[in-house]
Amino acid sequence: MEFFVWANLWLALPLGIIGFAITLWQVLDAKKAANRAKSAADAAEDAAKEASKAARSQVRSIQVASIGPHLMRLEENIDSAIERQSSELLNVSIVNWRLQATTYKQFLDPNIPNELALSKKIQKAILPVNALKLSIISFDNSTDWASETEKVRKAVNEVTAEVGAIIAQQSIEEA
Repeated sequence: MEFFVWANLWLALPLGIIGFAITLWQVLDAKKAANRAKSAADAAEDAAKEASKAARSQVRSIQVASIGPHLMRLEENIDSAIERQSSELLNVSIVNWRLQATTYKQFLDPNIPNELALSKKIQKAILPVNALKLSIISFDNSTDWASETEKVRKAVNEVTAEVGAIIAQQSIEEA
């Protein structure tokens, strides 16, 4: 029994200090692990945001590249309708061009100067396209197709020329 009394007197304090030190060490280690986990979570969140941004940019590039040639083809259809003096083909072509141009405009980045300029050209081109759509109904054999469609042809040509430049620029950037 004397051993237990002696051990209780002389070992309690050192064992308590050792136990407290181990507990403190575990708390500090847990805090470091929590900080590392938070840093890893923050890094994962940043990586996810960056991946999402890259994916959106890629989708935008694909849309810009795929709609652009369609706009160019519709310009050819408009020219063909004017050459044939076909009000039906002209009406369908300008309606489709307006729809595709408006869709294309949504994918343009206003923070990129040449895309902002194209967006403004598209908006400007839609006005004469809408006016021509309304006046096509009155076209007949005496209509001067060249002069009646001049504003539309010029506006559409300015847009599609710029579209071609943007597609070429994207091709260079991706290479």
